[in-house]
Amino acid sequence: MSPAKIIAAILVLSAAATLHSDIATGRAAIAEDFPAGKISDASSETTPPRRRAPRRRSRYKNRAKKSQAPRKPRVELSGRWRDETRKALEGLIASRGNQSEDFDEARRPIAILILDDVSILGSVAETAFYHLVTDAAFKFDDFFWKRLPPPYDRRALAGYNGFSRDPQVIWPKNPYYQAYRKALFSAYQDICRREGRRTCGLWLSKLLAGFKEGEWAQYMKDVITKEMGSLKWESVRQSPEDETPIRVRHGIALIPEIEELCGALTKNGFDLWILSASNAWGAQLLADYYKVDPSRVVGVRPRVRSGVLQEEIINPVPVGSGEAEAVTLLMGRAPDLALGGEHDRPLLEYGEGLRVLFSEEARSHQDASRRGWLIEPGFAESWKP
Repeated sequence: MSPAKIIAAILVLSAAATLHSDIATGRAAIAEDFPAGKISDASSETTPPRRRAPRRRSRYKNRAKKSQAPRKPRVELSGRWRDETRKALEGLIASRGNQSEDFDEARRPIAILILDDVSILGSVAETAFYHLVTDAAFKFDDFFWKRLPPPYDRRALAGYNGFSRDPQVIWPKNPYYQAYRKALFSAYQDICRREGRRTCGLWLSKLLAGFKEGEWAQYMKDVITKEMGSLKWESVRQSPEDETPIRVRHGIALIPEIEELCGALTKNGFDLWILSASNAWGAQLLADYYKVDPSRVVGVRPRVRSGVLQEEIINPVPVGSGEAEAVTLLMGRAPDLALGGEHDRPLLEYGEGLRVLFSEEARSHQDASRRGWLIEPGFAESWKP
């Protein structure tokens, strides 16, 4: 063997010995740091234990629970509504009420119902006027007679002077009393016919001047209690020989369908309002039967000074064009639902939303359809004589 090969062999053997020594030293160090049984030789058949992966929560868990929660029953209205109207009302309550995802308690949907001849049978103001005339219960003074248009002022005053000193029990047989009643009822009907419903409502409220507020509230309560459920017409004559009597209605009745609707709207979070052409005290008493908050009832309200009703009427006057004004001032935005009659078109025309026109006039159907309103023959059409 040549010297070169001998040297190469010696170097290889030396390197192998060094490597073996390093491996042994490393094993000893590892053995010191890790006691026996804690680590395994790479060549061992025993595999190290696997760490258990953390349990992942299902993102569908809450969703599943939510889907299993009992759902509240769907709103269903009964009664004499037309199918189209019923479905529209039910749909609005479901989509805008407190069971919908978009419901906002700070901005509740608004619903407005007209009281007289829409939400009730009859008119609170007319029924009160009937009793005030029949009982001769006005605060008669010089200003009262000046509020009557001619020639009814002279006729009514002459009649009043002819019976007012007699006992009330004999009034009905007194021709002066009969002339007085016909003059006042004729004045009212003439004003309504010539000047419209708004002026009519204002006139009736101005006739209340002189009543103490508590006195008038009690009088209204007594009238409503007496007239509730009573719907009548009377032929009023100036004398038994009078061949041209006038027809006068009086009486009030609740409507079950409206009562159910008010309950559904309130239960589902709607901000429910009632507007009335009648005096505010009577309107609030009627609305209470439907469990409507008195603060949400807007009627014609005379100004009160020192506890006494004045001739001045406070704005807004929720009649005719004043209905939209009342909505603007008191609610600040258009209603999501409005129910009204032929005289309430300014309210129905205000803003967008579900609009229901109570009317049996054929000419109204085409116009309402063009506007996107629903037509309801209604439950509060003025009962026929």
